[in-house]
Amino acid sequence: MRALWGIAHTKDPSKAKPWIDAYGTSGMYMTDECYIDSDGKVFRCKQDNTVHNATSYPTGWEEVSM
Repeated sequence: MRALWGIAHTKDPSKAKPWIDAYGTSGMYMTDECYIDSDGKVFRCKQDNTVHNATSYPTGWEEVSM
């Protein structure tokens, strides 16, 4: 059902959700959007159209201190 609804990432680190892989152009992370990894670390995207997480593309992300 993913094609029926767009994915909404948050820019609020306290509301970060687990990483979701992009599906085509749907779900790409944009500047300042956040996700939380399996270790509880929150990362903020540093550029638009990012499709790789902080482990795969560390220069595209910054860790957020909570």
